[in-house]
Amino acid sequence: MPLYDPEPPTSLARIIPSDVTLRFDDSADQQPQIILEIKAKEVAAELQSDSHLPKITYRFNATDVKHGAEETLSASHLKTTFSPVETPQFIRQTQNLPTPEWSSGDQAHPVEPAVVLGFMPLENGWAQLPVPNLTEQIYLDSESNQEPEVDREPQTQSHTDPPIALVQGALSLGNDRHAVLSHYANEQPWSLTITDADALQGTWTLTIEGSSLKLTAISLELQNPAVILNGFFWLSTGQPRLQDALPDLDNWVAGLRSIPLKTVSPQDVFPSVMLLEWPELTLQVRADAAMPSAALKPWQFSYTIDPDNLKELTDKKVLPKNIFRNELPSTLPLIWQRHPYLPMIQALPLTQNQLPANYPSASRQLVPYELDAISTESPRPQEWRFAVTSNQGLRSGRTVLEKLSRLKLGRKLLICPSCRFQYQG
Repeated sequence: MPLYDPEPPTSLARIIPSDVTLRFDDSADQQPQIILEIKAKEVAAELQSDSHLPKITYRFNATDVKHGAEETLSASHLKTTFSPVETPQFIRQTQNLPTPEWSSGDQAHPVEPAVVLGFMPLENGWAQLPVPNLTEQIYLDSESNQEPEVDREPQTQSHTDPPIALVQGALSLGNDRHAVLSHYANEQPWSLTITDADALQGTWTLTIEGSSLKLTAISLELQNPAVILNGFFWLSTGQPRLQDALPDLDNWVAGLRSIPLKTVSPQDVFPSVMLLEWPELTLQVRADAAMPSAALKPWQFSYTIDPDNLKELTDKKVLPKNIFRNELPSTLPLIWQRHPYLPMIQALPLTQNQLPANYPSASRQLVPYELDAISTESPRPQEWRFAVTSNQGLRSGRTVLEKLSRLKLGRKLLICPSCRFQYQG
């Protein structure tokens, strides 16, 4: 990179390898090649055989003459979470809810309410997702927090010691630059930032063509990476309305807020109960030379729990064991969507609190479905999966992978349609 580059990178990361190998390959079935292999640290032997170990894989292939070079980055088996303190605080502030209190000792009882509801927009409705109603003070009072680890005292660190982190700096990829978003207006802003990893190994392949070398392939693998995701998990900034118990998007400028996600770490000061698990998240360099940037391939995540962290909080009577199978209608996890088989025409909104009563409601055709929970001593979410099935990002809509026909209609709700007509489609 030139010293005075007029367009410097928005992020910069450096990795110091521990092992470098350079070899010459002149196999008869291909052109002579020079292969460079690097390694930086190694994961524990018992983890190397784990097929679900989180990984980030980078691939570059310049051998496709017809379509040009192909460049992709794929993250697999990521386990991420939002801040278990800041996210419920955000929901309480936007919905004007009180801050919960909890007392330790023999008279301890679970927090009430145990969850607050975050509203995530879907392609044609809303997902009403439970977020444990915790605060920093509750973590401290229940001794459920962890002391931050310090690997080495700064004053005792020698200049000859290797860096503590494998990755120095950070590598951020995405489309959140203004020039890119203005060119691809149908996409939501997003970014994926790599801040560290347990180990790295990679291979560079250079083909000898006459008196010159051509880079033809790169393969890199980061094992157990530390990642921050922005622009993938959005919640409403509005308050559920009295008319239909849902927020709206009348504030189309600031009606949604992106909730940052980070990979789970054993050193997290406040261990989170909720997890967002990503089977695979793939980025690909666009072929458009006018505005080179990363494009998201279709992706999905599961909204689930960390059973160990939940058990610790339930054992200490901070949270109830039936947190995901609550009898209170106001805390039920729901999917609000149109019925897949029964289109509806409604003369009145879902409640009669709308003024005037015959004013059309934007959510008048949305039906509440209860998200199912596995029946155990501490019920937990069962296949709460959400996906974006196109390359257009969230602007094309997030869908529910679980078939709505398998979900139960919300029968415990306090609201009901005041006038509804159904006809077979």
